[in-house]
Amino acid sequence: MAAPSCSKEAKEAAQAWLDAVGTEREAEETKKYIAELEEEIGDKTAESRKTSEQYDALMARMNGLDGEIAQKRDEQLALSLGLEKQSGELRLIRERIRMFSETLEKNEGEREALLAAASEAAAALEQNREQSARNAAEEAALSEELAAADKRYLDIVEMISRGETETESSQAE
Repeated sequence: MAAPSCSKEAKEAAQAWLDAVGTEREAEETKKYIAELEEEIGDKTAESRKTSEQYDALMARMNGLDGEIAQKRDEQLALSLGLEKQSGELRLIRERIRMFSETLEKNEGEREALLAAASEAAAALEQNREQSARNAAEEAALSEELAAADKRYLDIVEMISRGETETESSQAE
């Protein structure tokens, strides 16, 4: 009767049976008490069954959670691997950008050197053109002088020829 699991009805039936012990009501109270205990046992059994079912349901749910936890760990691992892969790809891209930047700087330097060389070549070409123009002018002047010298030579040759012809004519006379 003092057990915490004993119901109020079972305590009352036990007290009534104890009060009836040694009296004519003892047999009747014993039957009532046994019936109450059987009902109490049935209730406790049903309660125990219900608790067991709840326990089983909770265990099944917990096992399901273990599966979900394992699945989430697998997903986390896959995400971690994916992040590592992306991180590696990012490092590779950064390295390529660095290499392209270096190549671009090198090409810019070469471009500037080529532009400077082209500028020098253009200046040299302009000097050559100017020199060619001077040479052409000098050639023209020399050609004129040569033509004048040729004309004087021919005039001299003609004069010598006339002089010889006259000398021959004079000697022949």
